[in-house]
Amino acid sequence: MVDISITLDDRKVRRDLNGLADSILPLALRPVHIAAQWVAGRVQKDYLRGPRPEHLEVDTGRLRGSIHSMTVLTKNGIEGHVGTNVRGLRGFNYPKYWELDGSAHGGPRPFLAPARDENWFKIAAIFKKEFKARLEKWLSARGSSTT
Repeated sequence: MVDISITLDDRKVRRDLNGLADSILPLALRPVHIAAQWVAGRVQKDYLRGPRPEHLEVDTGRLRGSIHSMTVLTKNGIEGHVGTNVRGLRGFNYPKYWELDGSAHGGPRPFLAPARDENWFKIAAIFKKEFKARLEKWLSARGSSTT
């Protein structure tokens, strides 16, 4: 009779998985940032260039130029923000007016929410591509280390 014994020492696998759990948020930070930047670009290019009846016409380009993205690491995860803090004369919040109200000039003409909502699959694809690249790099670095 021939006996074969196979033993798997999974300590390195468990250690690497624990390391991955600790690295998920840092690995995802840049992909979220890149996706938020892409959305900001779509807002500027597709929603704040006129004339289009459903979108805003551009008079000065001040609103378009004020669109920015920001990525924040919070206790609950990562948040990508796209917005503007530009104000009109005497502090009037005209980005909010156009995004949500706009009643005096034919109803709201949102520019932030549509850029997010109409491009959700593209945003997810950008995140996936960037995250995959960072994860592969992380795994490669772990695989080349000796234990």
